[in-house]
Amino acid sequence: MNRTLFKSGIFDPSEHNTVTPMMSMAHLNDKPEDFQMERHFSVGLFDTLSQAQNAVTDAVTHGVEKRDITVAVSDDIPEATRAIWNDINVIHPGADSLRGYVAGGIGGAVGAFAGSLSMFFLGQSAVLPQMPGAALGIGALFGALVGAGLGAGVARMWPSIMSELMHRPLSEAAMNQLGTYSDNNRSMAAGMLGGLFGSVAGILASYLVGIQDMYFFVGMGFFAGASATVVGSLVGGMSGRGLSSKALGNTEQLADAGHSVLVSINCADTRRSEIEAMLLNDGAKLVRDA
Repeated sequence: MNRTLFKSGIFDPSEHNTVTPMMSMAHLNDKPEDFQMERHFSVGLFDTLSQAQNAVTDAVTHGVEKRDITVAVSDDIPEATRAIWNDINVIHPGADSLRGYVAGGIGGAVGAFAGSLSMFFLGQSAVLPQMPGAALGIGALFGALVGAGLGAGVARMWPSIMSELMHRPLSEAAMNQLGTYSDNNRSMAAGMLGGLFGSVAGILASYLVGIQDMYFFVGMGFFAGASATVVGSLVGGMSGRGLSSKALGNTEQLADAGHSVLVSINCADTRRSEIEAMLLNDGAKLVRDA
């Protein structure tokens, strides 16, 4: 073996015949800021889609990874222009809130009905006649599972449901508008929470009022259903907006100003001034921290 190899540090028998670890090839192309522990979200507010698209293009040109860019679009942006960024995380806060609101209300109402009905039949059975607490617990658990599952499902399928109800074909742009990964995750979580809390609220209302017979479900049961729907809708709607992306934080509400687009860039602190200057140069009305 070549003696030079022994003295190069790659293999030296004097070091207990061990091989000195070499840097992984996967890190050779990493930029210096990727090793920085402190990172920062800079958010720019734009009036037009073209300005926001230019900012995204410039960010990528300046070496920002697409996974570090998040875009939030206001509700009044035309559907056909919402899916113009490939491989960019696009969020529609208003649509997410609406999907959570509707799905939470539907999930809460159906879950409350299912849980209350099961609670009634369990109370009438020979197994749990003297254990109303057990019937309540089982009914609440069953109803909560039904409400949460249905709420998440309705939130996920809401664009397709509206397309069928309005007898209009669901365009590819509309699917992209309400079908991005982040939108679906947040909407489904909101619908699930709304359905869960709405179901529990309705079942508790049924328990407090008392289910004497099946006529309850066509009489006083409507009040329990209304309670479930209201609670589910409120929790779902607030969750749809409250579960905001870390990349946007409190700035997400700026997208409600009307025909506005937010562009958030996750960068190392050492590049903060450079990124903010770039956003302003591309036409951002203001730049804030997320």
